[in-house]
Amino acid sequence: VLKQLANPDAFLAKIAELYAQPEAESRDVLHFLDGRVFDRYSRAQYVDGEIVGRVWSFRDVTDRRRLEEQLAHQALHDSLTNLANQSLFRDRVEHALTRLARSGGHLAVLFLDLDNFKTVNDSLGHRAGDLLLVGVTERLRQCLRATDTAARLGGDEFAVLLEDEISEAAVLSVAERLLGLFQEAFIIDATEVSASASIGIAFATGDTSCEQLLRNADLAMYTAKARGKGRYEAYEEEMHERAVERLVVVAELRHAIERHELVPHYQPIIELATGRVVAVEALVRWHHPVRGMLRPDAFLGFAEESGLIEDIGRLVLSQACADLRRWQLTC
Repeated sequence: VLKQLANPDAFLAKIAELYAQPEAESRDVLHFLDGRVFDRYSRAQYVDGEIVGRVWSFRDVTDRRRLEEQLAHQALHDSLTNLANQSLFRDRVEHALTRLARSGGHLAVLFLDLDNFKTVNDSLGHRAGDLLLVGVTERLRQCLRATDTAARLGGDEFAVLLEDEISEAAVLSVAERLLGLFQEAFIIDATEVSASASIGIAFATGDTSCEQLLRNADLAMYTAKARGKGRYEAYEEEMHERAVERLVVVAELRHAIERHELVPHYQPIIELATGRVVAVEALVRWHHPVRGMLRPDAFLGFAEESGLIEDIGRLVLSQACADLRRWQLTC
């Protein structure tokens, strides 16, 4: 038996321990070199109230253990890419932050989101989109160290945890390499597919929480998208301030649409030869109850990000058509 066991010394030590304590019971697991797993149970054998020996019971639980390991793996890994999923990634980040608080060092999280991924799904189908994600995963693995953790958080969004005394300069270098993964086109079903990614970087200190770190990386990633895509941005405090402002403005915008606070202002287009007004351009303004009349640059960017721009467009078009008809009837 000893030649077949993964840890024969532990096997012998347990036997010696049990025979030194004849009344003891024991439940433990034996791992074999060929991958088999056995449960072992041992208890004292009594005859007329006296211990006369020991009873050993062995049960092959290899299939059950493999199923348990498979289910545990599935619960913590993405089924398409086999990368860590969001749950496992958060757990790794929390443990890394605990180590950081205890011993110092550096730690960073990178969020990577494919640009215009929806276009691939819409034009080539979801199977092509899945193959692109798998291709990105393969290149991602080649780019990172064995100590780094890569994860797919869902959809076309990936995350990377960098620790183990890595400096800020080294993190930025990793971000550059990640962007370089997309310089060469992906071959999807014999079709060349060009892709790019936006990357957000967040650095942790000893008092950073997991939620703060992931939020900061997410904000930095969306900032990279807003500044042109295909680039990386490191988190700065003003990004959080803008995110809070966005939440407030979007909430107020929803109410503004319901209360018809958004109104068109008209700019005439004049025919120079006659000086006659031949058309008007409708420009939206927000008659804010507290801040007064707001120009489009104060709110249209937030409207586009939140999807409210279509509601505003319909509102202004409807009002402009009503005004035009009123002018026709009165002029």
